[in-house]
Amino acid sequence: MTVEVLEKAIRKAKGNARVVGKLLREICAASPRAAALIEQDLANPELSLDGCWQALKAHAKKHQSDGFWGCAVFGADPENEVVKVVLEYYKIPVEWLGGGSTETAAQPSAPAAPLDLMSLL
Repeated sequence: MTVEVLEKAIRKAKGNARVVGKLLREICAASPRAAALIEQDLANPELSLDGCWQALKAHAKKHQSDGFWGCAVFGADPENEVVKVVLEYYKIPVEWLGGGSTETAAQPSAPAAPLDLMSLL
């Protein structure tokens, strides 16, 4: 994905739609396949960052508890409710964020040599 497409959408967005764009930036960094799909979706005015924010807001209000409808987001964790809604809005499979996918799975590496703390002095 050309980063410019998403960055332009973030600059154009207002309010909380910008936060959605920043979350999409995290998703794009985690999955090149998701990045390509998001680039295509952002070309469609109906799939704007503001449209995603409105869908997220409607979902949150529907599922609020005791008058509260917020959810903290730290990165693109596919278990987070906000991330789930954003992925659903843009039709991005959860597996693309590394949930068992070979796309982002870390390659096994050799075990690290023991660290000699005295060598740091």
